[in-house]
Amino acid sequence: MHMSKVVSIGNECDVNSVELLEYFGEDEETRIIGAYIEGVKDGRKFMEAARKVTARKPVVIWKAGRTGEGARAAASHTGSIAGSDAIWNAVFKQTGMVRALNFEELVDYVVALRSLEELCGGRVAIVSSPGGLAVAATDACVEAGLEIAELKSETKEKIKKIIPEYGTSVKNPVDLGFGAVIPEIPVEVLRVLSDDPGVDVILYVGGAPTADVIRVTEMTAKMIVESGICSKKPLVATMPLGLLPAHLQRRFIEAGIPVYTSPERAARALAKAIKYHEYRRSQK
Repeated sequence: MHMSKVVSIGNECDVNSVELLEYFGEDEETRIIGAYIEGVKDGRKFMEAARKVTARKPVVIWKAGRTGEGARAAASHTGSIAGSDAIWNAVFKQTGMVRALNFEELVDYVVALRSLEELCGGRVAIVSSPGGLAVAATDACVEAGLEIAELKSETKEKIKKIIPEYGTSVKNPVDLGFGAVIPEIPVEVLRVLSDDPGVDVILYVGGAPTADVIRVTEMTAKMIVESGICSKKPLVATMPLGLLPAHLQRRFIEAGIPVYTSPERAARALAKAIKYHEYRRSQK
């Protein structure tokens, strides 16, 4: 993830968060703003600046000091007034800023918003080889507020001709079974799903039931990137730790495909990105 600029302002003795928010909002080299804050000194100015900036680009904030104990720690740490968490929730809702609860979420949401620049809905199609992860991905999507897409009958018929007959499912989530050991099969299934008008975004759960899983996963990942599927329909991928080397992760992200280590992280990030784009459209 490329960073255009990194700033630490400590106790804000001179430059403050409002000034930086306004500056990065105008900075053409900055596509997304990510920040850790404990509190602000002028809430009204902060909200005014946030509204203006989120109309142009995403702002992801890791807001610490959510609990009473955390707020007291923030006051002793930087002298910041952390404020009521209920008030901060209202601030995020009214300004369109994206809230992260920790560093992992901050990075996850920035990656999603960087890659998924246009999202028009939350109907998700899930493709997986591991059956257990297909179920976990379904739960994660629903819990994140996403909708499991109802596939068209013609879509299911096309998938039926691609994947093995046994140990698979053409319903959503699509279970590839042993078909995942052949890299062309998941790529073709993704291509078919990208043509379904009832699908807004695709969640691909990587992996394959073979002892040669790392090589097969790498081959599949390369073919997905080269296929250009994500230019037709937004695509999010999850790859268990160790299955996808760093250089392929970078290729995924450069191709506009955010990649995560679990369906839960992917679903949360996707939901946040969709919510931001809905907010931005509502302000036009």
